[in-house]
Amino acid sequence: MIAAFLRPRPTAALPGIGPKTARTLAHYGLRTVGDLADTPPAILQRILGATVGRRITDLAHG
Repeated sequence: MIAAFLRPRPTAALPGIGPKTARTLAHYGLRTVGDLADTPPAILQRILGATVGRRITDLAHG
């Protein structure tokens, strides 16, 4: 399953997450794709903005 493959990968493994966004996410304790997948979409939208937060949520779920 794609989601299981992605979970242990660093957040920067997802398209659209560069070094700056990865640092921002790490500041909130979000270091892996699994961390992102487990975070409620509303939280990611608050951290990254509505559009990017939704996109990252979708990508983190494979």
